[in-house]
Amino acid sequence: MLIFRKEYLPLIRLGVKTQTRRLRKPLVKPGRAYRLRVNYSSALRERILVEKVFPQRLSEVTLEDAVKEGFTSVEEFASAMKSLYVGLGPDQELWVVEFRYLGDRNV
Repeated sequence: MLIFRKEYLPLIRLGVKTQTRRLRKPLVKPGRAYRLRVNYSSALRERILVEKVFPQRLSEVTLEDAVKEGFTSVEEFASAMKSLYVGLGPDQELWVVEFRYLGDRNV
């Protein structure tokens, strides 16, 4: 399951946000579709298809990665991550989930 902040939903729906990063390896598998969630208790009808899951250090995030996260620069992305995860350093390993928005259709 992946939970997203509400402000990211428009970016996901437009296909702008196609990656997300987490501190712990998420329990999702490439090739599987998951419903979009903004909290634990309810899921939207819309789905995403997980394409890849892999580890990456914060210091390895490129401009291309930041754009896939929905940001305009690496600095903007890093600042947002550090506000979510207090004490996050450049050597912190994060788990990257690459996904594609499917809307409310099945795979």
